[in-house]
Amino acid sequence: MPFSLKRGNLVQNGGFEQGLAGWLGAANVGIVPSALSHSGMIAAAMGKPDGTAPADILQDVPALPRRTYKCQFFVAGVRPGPADLSVDIRWMCAGAGDAGCALECGPVLVWGVTIGPAALGAWKAVIAYTDAAPPGTEAARIVFSKGPGTAQCNYLLVDDVIFVERD
Repeated sequence: MPFSLKRGNLVQNGGFEQGLAGWLGAANVGIVPSALSHSGMIAAAMGKPDGTAPADILQDVPALPRRTYKCQFFVAGVRPGPADLSVDIRWMCAGAGDAGCALECGPVLVWGVTIGPAALGAWKAVIAYTDAAPPGTEAARIVFSKGPGTAQCNYLLVDDVIFVERD
């Protein structure tokens, strides 16, 4: 899993302009057109129209030991009252796999009641900072998860994901 590290955004296709290219584990994840995106032409849509299906999407991005990172993204719902969104960042080490949570307080939970509808431009910016990566770190795994909900818990939209090294 060795990566070459670049400066700037380490996420591939963070704006989903190439659909789901670069993203893995896209269970129940699709794309929506520009009318609902935060910026650009496309956003990722997590779930199904009735909102009852769980959804997950992840990407491994390059990371170096003893470095800290900032993760930022935007989230919105298709209708008012969307489901909760969980975001976890895990350190990945060669040979050892998952080396633990990168976030000091564990996964970030974005409560559905704080997420507004995309059609009204109510995109919520979320920022999380990692702890220093442990020795042997080669990557950070960013995982977005929407749990199953009721019919009121509609699609969640995610757009403009960035992961950058902190200075």
